[in-house]
Amino acid sequence: MNGRRTFLLWFVEALAVAGGGFFAWTRGVPQAVWANDASMMTSAIAALFVVTAAWLGWQAWDTDDPPRYFAPGMLAAWQPERPNADFGHLAEGLAVRLGLIGTGIGIVLTIKASLASTNPLSALQTAFFSMICGVAASSIIAVMTYSLESGIRRARR
Repeated sequence: MNGRRTFLLWFVEALAVAGGGFFAWTRGVPQAVWANDASMMTSAIAALFVVTAAWLGWQAWDTDDPPRYFAPGMLAAWQPERPNADFGHLAEGLAVRLGLIGTGIGIVLTIKASLASTNPLSALQTAFFSMICGVAASSIIAVMTYSLESGIRRARR
């Protein structure tokens, strides 16, 4: 019996992300990103990441549940959905795309700052922060999605 092996793996991954977030917070990284990202795409990426991580955790919890059977006539038309990783794959791609949108906005802001003869390098921070956050979120979501898929394969055996 595997117990909640898939969920436990997700929980360890979530703890690692929380630990990394704690150390980043003590170094002022999220504060710097929040203060310097004019596009606010990093906030959208963070929201997508939190929702996706919670959804993947819920799917991981359901993966190791035994199949539910119903008595004849009792909710016969309703069958619970099997856990799947589809949303994880979608969110993985969306995180990178949101990062690209933020990068585009940052480059436009940099061009505007250059034309206005102000400091263009401060506007370039938006482009870098958006892309870094998008790629990082996509990478972590990819690992969580892979873990869920391996749990689903293990549960089907």
